[in-house]
Amino acid sequence: LAWGDEDKALEVAKSQLRGNENSIDALNLLGSVQLSRGDSQQAGETFEAVLAQQPENFSAHGGLASLALNAGEREIARKHYQAMRQTRPGNLRLLLDLAALELSDNNHEAAMLILQQAVDNHPEQLEPRLKLGTAYFMQGRPSDAKNILGNMARRYPNHQGLLVLQAVLARQTRNWDEAVAHYRYLIELAPRNVGYHLNLSRCYGEMGSTAVQREILEELLDWSPVYGTARLDLAKVLFSQGEVNAAQEQIRLLEANGFHSTDLVVLRGQVAELNGDTQSALAAYREAFKQQPNNINLLRLANKHWHEGDRELALRELQAWLEQHPEDLLTKIELGNRYMSLGNNREAIALFEQVVGTSGMHKSPVALNNLGLLLGDAD
Repeated sequence: LAWGDEDKALEVAKSQLRGNENSIDALNLLGSVQLSRGDSQQAGETFEAVLAQQPENFSAHGGLASLALNAGEREIARKHYQAMRQTRPGNLRLLLDLAALELSDNNHEAAMLILQQAVDNHPEQLEPRLKLGTAYFMQGRPSDAKNILGNMARRYPNHQGLLVLQAVLARQTRNWDEAVAHYRYLIELAPRNVGYHLNLSRCYGEMGSTAVQREILEELLDWSPVYGTARLDLAKVLFSQGEVNAAQEQIRLLEANGFHSTDLVVLRGQVAELNGDTQSALAAYREAFKQQPNNINLLRLANKHWHEGDRELALRELQAWLEQHPEDLLTKIELGNRYMSLGNNREAIALFEQVVGTSGMHKSPVALNNLGLLLGDAD
């Protein structure tokens, strides 16, 4: 079965079962074939038959865990994984699968503990280090991620997954030279990988080298003209460089090709705003907020209403958002600024005090400064 020959595996399982209908190995093999073919009910019955004879059987619990995951029964899958840990606590595949389950349930600390166990038990294996490093990266812990990778780069110099993780960690820590070096080496290994070219261009954009970013994007689009994400990035670069007509042409090409993205809608609004087309800009910002109702899109829409003189509507939008998202500090600061500009100092002070009181060691300098100004005026 490991070689993909299900028919042969099925023949072997049935042959063994004719000689011994209770053969554990044959039943597990039969259940694995049934699972591979999507015969979920039969596979479940077969694996349960194994557990009836041998309740701790590792393979049967693994098969039932896979069936449970396929059915969306995550707690049942977790139960089977835990049973497997009783017999083979250090099994690498088990630990990786269990960690993946915890990560998908946003149990990040539990997942990282499991992955650390996998690293400890299999220190020479790259996969658990990659997964734990990725988990650290997702949690904003680049130093821990680099530490867990250790000397793996010397042992696996051409491993693309490892190089990608090293590149994103370098970007996260703003080590641009290292990030560029990794992406350029990845392109040497896989010259036609559009993602590597795109990320190299974005790295230059994050460095502020938009001219190089533009050059890479234009070269990429020469041989991959339908890559919408790259074309959208090029449109953004052109817009940032003041080439509005060129940016509009890229937007036209994207829309003609059926490319859909909230970022594209926002860019269309920004171009319309620069061209003085207020209604088109507002329509685009409303569409962006409808597609992705987050605070950034809300603030863009409310600010446009404010600057067009519809201040009451802007205030209502900000207030309504905060009623649903009272923890949103960015919107509180924005609403506080609007109150401050209207002379509603009491309301502004209340909002800035909330921001300062809840942001702990990461207190907003804007809120602190404005609060100091307002309290000074009150004195």
